[in-house]
Amino acid sequence: MLFAVLFAASNVVGAPRPDWIKLGDRPGDQHLAEYFKLQTALIGDRCLNPLPDRASWEAQRAEYRRQLMEMLGLDPLPERTDLQVTVTGTIETDDFVVEKLYFQSMPRLYVTGNLYRPKELSGRVPAILYVCGHAGVRKEGISYGNKCAYQHHGVRFARLGYVCLVIDSVQLGEIEGIHHGTYRYGMWWWLNRGYTPAGVEAWFGIRALGSDLWGGMSYVRLLVTGGFLLTAKSLALSEAQLRRAIELAPQSVLAHFWYATHTGRWGQTRGVMRSLFLLPTVKEESETVLRLDPTFAPGYALAANLYYEVPALLGGDLDRAERMFRKGLELAPRFTAMRVGLAKTLIRKGQLAEARKELQAVLDKGQTRLVVAG
Repeated sequence: MLFAVLFAASNVVGAPRPDWIKLGDRPGDQHLAEYFKLQTALIGDRCLNPLPDRASWEAQRAEYRRQLMEMLGLDPLPERTDLQVTVTGTIETDDFVVEKLYFQSMPRLYVTGNLYRPKELSGRVPAILYVCGHAGVRKEGISYGNKCAYQHHGVRFARLGYVCLVIDSVQLGEIEGIHHGTYRYGMWWWLNRGYTPAGVEAWFGIRALGSDLWGGMSYVRLLVTGGFLLTAKSLALSEAQLRRAIELAPQSVLAHFWYATHTGRWGQTRGVMRSLFLLPTVKEESETVLRLDPTFAPGYALAANLYYEVPALLGGDLDRAERMFRKGLELAPRFTAMRVGLAKTLIRKGQLAEARKELQAVLDKGQTRLVVAG
């Protein structure tokens, strides 16, 4: 049903955008808002509740996948037509290459992106599909796509020896469509037709995994990451990929780091008490990261947040969290999240003056995000 109206949605490209309609401006909008808020809370409360362990997840995985694809309007999947990959330009630097490209996820439904790869490639290499979040780049009225807002991630991966394809989203891409049609533009008829732009974004990602887009390179697909992929479902599905990455590269700091990070995020979606069985894994992987590379600053942020978030009865330790944050800041003084984490720890310890000093440093010195990945 989704693709019955997909072209209608894509044909708005180039047409004037409708006025932004806010909920609350028309009769009945508050009732709609309260209904959606209630339904969201009910779904969130039930998230992963019937899955106490991995075996339970595996037993239900096929059905959950079917339900997910149905909700996205992708059951059955559309035909995988020729991608017609077109490279429009290449940028070469001393250590990496960027290929500017577009492809057709289905006939006349274009997806723009940039492929980042090391300048020198040999053997099988890790490959990452980066799905952009809510950022855009616009100059003189022209959209360059949110892929440009996240280009530092592609550069980072290429310099680490990975291949990374960064693709635009529907609303903030180089070719501008409409993703926020319901709450922003009042296009509630999308729901009546069974249409969701989330399905289109998912289809973009599915087609982007096609081998035609990767230039015939021999690669190990490591991870799909980016701004859209912090849901409990996607984190659970990423576990197998990350375990495989560690099997292929047991000495890879990033493989262990992202396995620990994703496992920790999954635990956060379940709540502390329901995720106790995950704590040993996160702790072990965190220790492995710092053992493999004691100079890897994000590893200290990972360990510090673990000691900060976990209750004291379960191994949490604010003093150790503070030490880890400070060690990380010695290595990366402009790591904003690290300094904010230190300030939060100091506040919890009652050291308000020191916390204020750290937060002021963020404002005064112009901190930055230390880029590890999406």
